[in-house]
Amino acid sequence: MFANLKERRYKMGFKKIINGLRNDQGKKVVIFPGQNSQYLGMGADIPADILEYLFEQTKQALGEDLSSYLFFLISPQAIALQEEEKIKHQIRLNQNCQLTTFITSCGLYLKHQEEVSVPDFVSGHSLGMYAALFAAKVAPFSQLVKIVKYRQSSMNDAALLFNGGMSAVIGDAGKISEKVFKKTNVKIGNFNTPNQTVITGLKEELEIVGLRLKKKGFKVVPLRSVLLANHHSEYMELAKINLEYIFGLPDIVAKTPEINLVLDTTGKTESDPHKIRAAMIKQPVSQIHWRSVMEFFIKQKILKESIVEIGPGRVLTKMKEDFPGFERLRQKAADATADELFITESKRAQF
Repeated sequence: MFANLKERRYKMGFKKIINGLRNDQGKKVVIFPGQNSQYLGMGADIPADILEYLFEQTKQALGEDLSSYLFFLISPQAIALQEEEKIKHQIRLNQNCQLTTFITSCGLYLKHQEEVSVPDFVSGHSLGMYAALFAAKVAPFSQLVKIVKYRQSSMNDAALLFNGGMSAVIGDAGKISEKVFKKTNVKIGNFNTPNQTVITGLKEELEIVGLRLKKKGFKVVPLRSVLLANHHSEYMELAKINLEYIFGLPDIVAKTPEINLVLDTTGKTESDPHKIRAAMIKQPVSQIHWRSVMEFFIKQKILKESIVEIGPGRVLTKMKEDFPGFERLRQKAADATADELFITESKRAQF
């Protein structure tokens, strides 16, 4: 009897976990993607009333001409033009992709909130942090869309000063030696996962470092939509200075987050509006520690299935697969559930 009961408890326990019906704390997380996740027509799933609301807010903040063009790029109508290289190029440009991605993420989040409860944590990858600020009500959409417009313009201007870029490095991040960066200003811009980092710097030096990494067995992939941009490096100092200006304007007011906010530059929660503001100003020249963000959620005993990506694409969702800690957490949660079921069933069996 107990052998059959033991077998049954594991089946029941795993079924509960796999279906995402339980984690130790019952906590939910929403994460938002950054630049390089955009595509034409990415706002097709946003309800018309939400899209109209965001359009009106954007129009008042940025002007009708720019807003109309941005909303055309994310609208379902743009899907029909996917084969036209001119239009495809527009969505990839630094001066367009940040705003369109931000607007789309906010629209999809508002749709999400109509269907499910408020999450316990929010975070975002680079640009995605602005959608996280919107979700946590640190600032209203009308203010944030202005800041994102200024951010994308400033980062684009900074990028044009240098012939730079970024490349994804696939392979064991722990085995990347400092020697590969010797006699260059190339740095790691993003610590994404245990198997993916992003390097940033001048194009010629990126090629040198890329060749060194390839010789050591790493796969190196240039990021197409940021070919001329060396984000999260010292070359973005102009963007940092400009962000300090716009964040200092009297009509830009940051509030205490209403949802736990995890910063992508630290992997820690932050509730102080002044510290959040400082982190967002420094973000263009700071490293992104997405690996630390995910490890924070693992320490919080939050299952992979309870972390939902909202925004264009599924870049961050795929990254979750790189964290073995989620599988270990799943195993522990399944074992705990199975033990509870075993004790319950055993007590019933005694009567």
